Amino acid sequence: MMRDRGFVSELLQRAQGVGCSALVFTVDLAVLGARYRDVRNGLAADAPLMARLATTWQIMRHPRWIKNVAIGGAPLIFGNLKDAVADARNLGQFKQWVDGQFDPSVTWRDLEWIRDNWAGPIVIKGVLDSEDARRAADIGAQAIIISNHGGRQLDSAPSTISVLPRIVDAVGDRLEVLMDGGIRSGQDVVKAMALGAKACSIGKAWVYALAAEGENGVSDVLKIMKREMEITMALLGVSNADQIDRSVIDSGD
Repeated sequence: MMRDRGFVSELLQRAQGVGCSALVFTVDLAVLGARYRDVRNGLAADAPLMARLATTWQIMRHPRWIKNVAIGGAPLIFGNLKDAVADARNLGQFKQWVDGQFDPSVTWRDLEWIRDNWAGPIVIKGVLDSEDARRAADIGAQAIIISNHGGRQLDSAPSTISVLPRIVDAVGDRLEVLMDGGIRSGQDVVKAMALGAKACSIGKAWVYALAAEGENGVSDVLKIMKREMEITMALLGVSNADQIDRSVIDSGD
């Protein structure tokens, strides 16, 4: 949730105006986590000089990326923020504004405000606790995404698949449970579905594919994962996704 509620309200109205059917609201980014890997790799504003030089060298080694993205994809800005930060000219300047918008004071009351200002379904992303899942159902969310933000926010956060079963048991059929984190193949999707997830979100897989081959790369990744799901289901002896349940997981009993 951004501090500027007026701008949040404007974004919601714009999204509804262009036909967005559901809102995914991230709740695990009230403050930015200590991302030391980003610092080491030169991706943070205060990264050491050698790390920044290494990043520059990596970029220079990929002329096709420079041509297609850095030059061909310009201007590289946050399009939905260009009116809010009219003087920004690059991603770094936009990031400064975004960093100042983190609001650690957000509570469930703010999520009720979102409910009052959004006419469609709400999906709350970043849930790792059964009680939070129940609270999400209480405020009228239609779904939650069990997520630890790729493990980048809190090093000691539990894996998403380890908390998935108890959260599914806690909410029952009050809302749909989705999951992300560690989904690298179609077999991973089947595992999550077996433990109660209705669907999975993917992050790194499609981002890497998009960076490498654009839309065709993302399409190829989805085709590969679909095929892996089909192979896994065939080897499990199920022909329909509705047949995937906890019985296909070897519990060791």
